[in-house]
Amino acid sequence: MQTVHSTADALRALSSIDCLLLCFAPGGIEQALADVDDLMLADPGLAVVIVTEDCDASHGLEFLHRGASDHLTTSDVRDHRLARSITYAVARSQGGRTSLLGEHHFRSIVESLGDGVIVQNRQGLIMSLNHRAAEIFGIPHDATLGRSSTLSEWSPCDMHGRAIPLEERPGHRCVASGQPVRDQLLTVDAGGQSRAWVNMSSYPLRDHRGGAVSGVVTVLRDVTAQQAMAESVRFQAQLLDAVGQCVIATDTEGRVTYWNRAAERVHGWRADEVLGRHVSAAGTFESDPRTRDIVDLMVRGESWTGDLWARRRDGSRFPILITNTPVLDASGNMTGVIGVFTDISERVADEQKVRLLSSIVEASPDGIYTTDLNGTVTSWNEGAATLYGYRSHEAIGRHISI
Repeated sequence: MQTVHSTADALRALSSIDCLLLCFAPGGIEQALADVDDLMLADPGLAVVIVTEDCDASHGLEFLHRGASDHLTTSDVRDHRLARSITYAVARSQGGRTSLLGEHHFRSIVESLGDGVIVQNRQGLIMSLNHRAAEIFGIPHDATLGRSSTLSEWSPCDMHGRAIPLEERPGHRCVASGQPVRDQLLTVDAGGQSRAWVNMSSYPLRDHRGGAVSGVVTVLRDVTAQQAMAESVRFQAQLLDAVGQCVIATDTEGRVTYWNRAAERVHGWRADEVLGRHVSAAGTFESDPRTRDIVDLMVRGESWTGDLWARRRDGSRFPILITNTPVLDASGNMTGVIGVFTDISERVADEQKVRLLSSIVEASPDGIYTTDLNGTVTSWNEGAATLYGYRSHEAIGRHISI
């Protein structure tokens, strides 16, 4: 990868460039179009990907008409579409130079891609595809050439299981509009044994004059494993929402990354109000002198359980029993903390009642004691000690017949 700072520098480096990525600031569209014209004039087969700010997205079609391979906005780049766009641009550029590079070299490029690639004509007949595409569909490579990609046995469906009609499929939409159709998620029949989740992006192929759409190239990415993982995460999130305990997760900076429904109910804050904010912003937990020791314990990969005080949205405080567990990466470094806790207000209130009653009994001048069903002394107040002459430590645990 090399960086050039002007069109002149790019022109001088054309012989060593596989793909040129041009990033333009807002307001410089006219100059940007002129730069693309100069580059296309110098090398008509050059792979060029244009990146502009979102506010200039409306100029994308004009860049494509000038010969650019693709146009992205800064939002597209943040969505990780840049690598795919460059891959497509290079493959298309190499395809335009097959007279120089040779058919075998071009096919080697396509076959080396980790994604499936299908080239169709306007009628939807498959003119070529790489072996990865055949693997995704679970059919022999040679059996697909010249066939229609609209065959019912592939039965594409959306994420809700609805069969996708022909006019809604990426390739057909691309041909009809003349515009790229990116990142359509669907499922296809993978050889009749299972269904595969596929992310599809289709790009128009134009005739030699760069005008009418003559076909479409579709890039397929098998995302079955990612979808299974996402489904597992959703299932686990549903489980956490179903449990009665509050579950809160934070990163190492204390920013909330998860907040289940029980936490919403107990604290009074909705998840969307606290996600991304520091846990202290919602006044979730009161400061505690043990905090430093707790953090040190979790950095060592150990959990901590104990009582703390928390606050609700209205400012009222309540006691909790919490277990903090560190989240560790593959190297054993802490990447976050998961706190699971329960409101123990009732337990604390009961304990306070017991302590109150105990103090009343202890202060009574009357002799008061209790025994179990076997006659063993279980409590013995000061009045009993005065009356019988045995201190509590002498009486408790012995038979009342003493």
